[in-house]
Amino acid sequence: MPDYSRFNPIQFDDEQNIKSLIVFSVSGTVEITPYGGDSKRVKRTHIVYALDMNDAERKFTEHYQNKNSEYEIYYTVYDVDANETLF
Repeated sequence: MPDYSRFNPIQFDDEQNIKSLIVFSVSGTVEITPYGGDSKRVKRTHIVYALDMNDAERKFTEHYQNKNSEYEIYYTVYDVDANETLF
């Protein structure tokens, strides 16, 4: 089961900000390196609510950077690509 302990839902005080968000499908390669272990690269895709394509790519990258834990596991993100979805 996925670990959602570091998940923070989007919260806005202003309803106007919610309406300006766009849904993106963001893909990237994530290198996962456990402390003292061998790295492995995996392809990941997430649905991201963002203001624009750059914001979506930034959120995808920050998601994995925030999961880094010294002396436990380290994440590096490569080749991030965001595409607006059709809903």
